[in-house]
Amino acid sequence: MSTFNPRNYFLHPKNARQRQYDALRDYYLNDLTQKQAAKKHGYSPSTFQTLVRDFKQQKITFFDKSKKGPKKKKIADEIIEKIVALRKNNHSITEIRNILKQEGHLSQMCPKITLQS
Repeated sequence: MSTFNPRNYFLHPKNARQRQYDALRDYYLNDLTQKQAAKKHGYSPSTFQTLVRDFKQQKITFFDKSKKGPKKKKIADEIIEKIVALRKNNHSITEIRNILKQEGHLSQMCPKITLQS
């Protein structure tokens, strides 16, 4: 097993997006010319010009926005309370499922589940 070297991760990026980011960052923040940035990061001048153009037109995204979790519970509190109450009364899972199905709650919770009778 090879050991991960964080320094090498930044000095020798293997991911194309990381190389693009580093090249553009050098160009914009370190005042390199396009030719210098292209050479330093292994791009041809024309490829780097295309990269700069696409970046200016916001056609390139480097950091995806993280997705948020569910906005609401999948199962309503009243159904959870009902399940807990039924379990406290020693109902089996099968019995609870049948009760919820008869009351129309099961289709709300798990619309893709089909029950065998």
